[in-house]
This record gives sequence, C-alpha cells and structure tokens, in this order.
Amino acid sequence: MFLKRSIGIALTFIILVILAFGQVGTTPPTFPRTNDKRSNKVELVDINSASREQLAALSGIGEEYADKVIAGRPYKSKKELKTRKILPQVNYKQIADKITAKQTTK
Repeated sequence: MFLKRSIGIALTFIILVILAFGQVGTTPPTFPRTNDKRSNKVELVDINSASREQLAALSGIGEEYADKVIAGRPYKSKKELKTRKILPQVNYKQIADKITAKQTTK
C-alpha cells in the first residue's frame, strides 16, 4: 500500500514538473528581432508644405483647421500653431508628435 502511494505521488510530481516547464523536447518559439530604428519611424507631416488632405487626415484637424494651417504659412516652428492661435491646445496636443515645420531655403 505504501509503495503504491509513493509511486503515485512520484508520478504526480513528475507530471507537474513537465507541465510547469513545458513539453519535453520542444523549443520555445522565437520572434525576429529588429534593431533597425527606422522601421518604427512615422513619417511626419510638414505643416509648411502638406496638402489640405494630408492636414485634414490628422486626428482632430479636419478641413476647417487644415485651411487655417495653410492660410497661416509659413511657420518657423510647429509650436506656432498654438502661439498664433491657429489650433486650440487640445487639437495641437493630438498632432504634435505627428507634425514638423521644415524650413525651405530659397
């Protein structure tokens, strides 16, 4: 009786160990690693040259604000959208990380 109980406990322990550490003989899946920082880069919209459609596609902008952005060109900095009251603070916060104000040289 004691021997049967000991074998049962040992088998239960072995099964629990196998379940805890995964299936025997298999390797965990591997995922490709990308060290290329450019793959995560988002193309910024230049407020000095973007079309009305490109600006209107930004979250919180729409056609009316796109027209105001175009009418206020050129911008030295994207922050001018706030300081010149082209966009409200709330809308500016929504797009600040998606825009840039590139300077054109003539």
